[in-house]
Amino acid sequence: MATLQLTFHLPYRSFLLWLIVLPQWYRNHINGNAGNYDSIRDGDYISAFLFVVGLILETIADEQQLRFQCEKSKYKAQHGTRDSSNDKDDVDQYNPYHSTKSDLENGFLTHGLFVYSRHPDFVCEQICAD
Repeated sequence: MATLQLTFHLPYRSFLLWLIVLPQWYRNHINGNAGNYDSIRDGDYISAFLFVVGLILETIADEQQLRFQCEKSKYKAQHGTRDSSNDKDDVDQYNPYHSTKSDLENGFLTHGLFVYSRHPDFVCEQICAD
């Protein structure tokens, strides 16, 4: 596995990163803007803001997913297979971070940031990348 990582994955990733950076490099160096980084433009502030917001939201989504996975593994250890005799959602009103019974039985989150997207951590990752 390490040989595959060294011979294929790392060079391939480096090549892809080089392809991603190439248009910006061309814009800066070929058009005569090389070394002219004296001013911060409005787009830089917008990019920095989007990065910070995306990073915070990604951290929140990852934390929600981690808590859910821990609760799900405890629930499966206690209950085993699905018990449909009591399908009422047991929501802890004093702690909004606890998962509902239907979430635990279905195996995926339906509250928190997961209301807006099935994979909010990936969405926020894309916000950070842009």
